[in-house]
Amino acid sequence: MAREAVNPSVTARGAILPGAGMTLTLLAIFAIACLPVLTAPVLPTIDFYDHLNRYFVLAKLSQPSFLGDSYESHWSFLPNIGLDVVGSQMFSWLDPATAPQIFAILLFAIQYFGVLIFNRVLTGKWSALNALLVVPFFYSFIFVWGFANFLLGLGLVFWGATAWLLLRRRLALATAVGVVFALVVFLTHGVAFGLYGLLLGGLEVGFLLLRGEASASFARRILALSVQAIAPLALFVVSATAQASGGVTTAARSIHQLIDRGSLATRLVDLVLYRLQTVVRVAEGPTLAFDVITLAVTGALLAWLAFRGRVSLPRETWIALLIGAVLVAVVPPAMFGVGYVSDRMPLFFALLLVGSLSFNLRLDRYDAIPVVLITLLVVGRIGYIGQDWRRYAPDVRDYRAVASRIPPHRLVNFINVSLQPRFGPQRRCEMYGPMLISMYGQAAALFAIPTAQPLRLKGRLADALSDLPDHKPFKGAAAADYYRRTLDAVIAQKRFDYSLICDADLMGSPLPPTAEVAARQGRFTLVRIR
Repeated sequence: MAREAVNPSVTARGAILPGAGMTLTLLAIFAIACLPVLTAPVLPTIDFYDHLNRYFVLAKLSQPSFLGDSYESHWSFLPNIGLDVVGSQMFSWLDPATAPQIFAILLFAIQYFGVLIFNRVLTGKWSALNALLVVPFFYSFIFVWGFANFLLGLGLVFWGATAWLLLRRRLALATAVGVVFALVVFLTHGVAFGLYGLLLGGLEVGFLLLRGEASASFARRILALSVQAIAPLALFVVSATAQASGGVTTAARSIHQLIDRGSLATRLVDLVLYRLQTVVRVAEGPTLAFDVITLAVTGALLAWLAFRGRVSLPRETWIALLIGAVLVAVVPPAMFGVGYVSDRMPLFFALLLVGSLSFNLRLDRYDAIPVVLITLLVVGRIGYIGQDWRRYAPDVRDYRAVASRIPPHRLVNFINVSLQPRFGPQRRCEMYGPMLISMYGQAAALFAIPTAQPLRLKGRLADALSDLPDHKPFKGAAAADYYRRTLDAVIAQKRFDYSLICDADLMGSPLPPTAEVAARQGRFTLVRIR
C-alpha cells in the first residue's frame, strides 16, 4: 500500500482529497480539539503572548503611535521570522482580545492537516484514527512553551515533505517546489529547516535501502535535495544568527565549566531527568501522572493493534523515524543561540510517527475496543485541559481590574514572582506582562534578541531595562530576593511609570515603604513609580 501511495497517480484531485463523509469527520475532530483554546479565559503559555505582542508592535509601528518611542522594527533575513511576517500583517485587522485564539488555531490547523495529508500520501488512505492521534500534540510541551515560529515551521515541514513525495518522480518540478518550501521553512525557523532536510533525506535513504530503488535515482534526488539547501545556507551565513554567542553550541564549554566546579555528574542526572520529562510530556496535560498514564495506555493499545497486524509503518519511513529517535536522545539543549532545542525533538518524532502509521482495521470487537479507548483518551485529554485552563478565570478578572487602573501610554515594568522552573502546579503569570501592550496601550518588555527577532527596544524602555538586575533561573529564597531587588531598582531609578507585580506576597518580605500601591486585587499589585 505505501509503495503505491507515493506513485504520481495520487496527484489526481479525486485521489488526494477525502470524501464528504471523511472530510466532515476530520473537521469535527479538529473542531473538538480546539475547544480548550476557544473556551479558555487566557492561554496559560510561557512565551506565546510575548511573541504575539511583538507581532502587534511590528504591525503598529508603520503608523505614528506612542509605541514608536519604545520600539523599532529591524527586519533582516533571520531563520526565525515566519510568524513575525504573517502576524504583523494579521494584526492590521485582528482584535487583540481574540488574536491569541486565532493564532493558536492557525498553528493547530497547519500541523493537523499537514500531518494528515503526509499520511495520506504515504499510506494511500485517509484515517480518522490518525487524526485522533494527532490531536494530543496540539497541546504539546512546545505549545505551552509558546515557541510559535517553530510550531509553524514544523507544520510546514510536513506540507513540504508531502509535496516532495508527490513530485519526486518529476524531479525538475519537485526541485523547484522544494526550493520554495525550503526557503519558507528556513525563514520561519532554522531548527525546522534542519528537520525538513533530515526528514526528506531519511525518506530517500528509506526508498533506496528498504524499497530497493535504483542508486542512480537516489543520487539524483539527493542532489536535488542539496539544491534546496543552497539559498537557506547562504542566507544563514550572512544572518545575525550565525554570529550568535557560543557558535553552534555551548555544550562543550558548559561541560568544562561543570567539571571545574565538580558538578558534572549532578547536572547530567538533571538533564537526563528533564529530557525524559520532555518525552513523556510531549503531549502535555495538566499533570505529569496524567501524561504518563495516557502515554502508556495509548502505546499499549497501538502495540495490541500492531500485534494483530492492524497497524504498520511503511518501510520507507523507518530511516526517518530512526533519525528522529536519535535526535531526541542527542541534540544539545541550545544551538546557534537558540535555547531549548532538545525540547522540540520529541514533538517532531511524535508527529512523524503518527503521520507514518498505516491502519488496516476490521469491524470486529478486537479492533473496536482499542479504537474506542483511544477516542475516549483523546476526548478526556481535551476535556481535562479545557477544565484546567478555565481555572484562570478569577486571575484574568483580577488582572483586568488592576491593569485598567494604569493610564494609557505609560512605561510599565512587569514582575512575575510566581515564575518557577518549567514544571509546577502554580498558575502561570507569564501572559500578563505582554498583554499590557496590546490590551491596555502600554509599553513593556518584549523579546527583542538581535540574532532572533526583527524588533529592537529603544528610548526610556531600553534604558530602564538595562539597569535592572540580571535575570537567572533562581529558586526559593534566591528567587524571592531577586524579585525584591528588581522592585527596589525600579523604584530607585524612577524610569518606569508603574510596576505590575504578580504574586507580590511570594517575595518573602513586605513591599518597601517607598512603594506607592495604586491598586491590589487577587494575585496582582500595581505600584506607582512616578
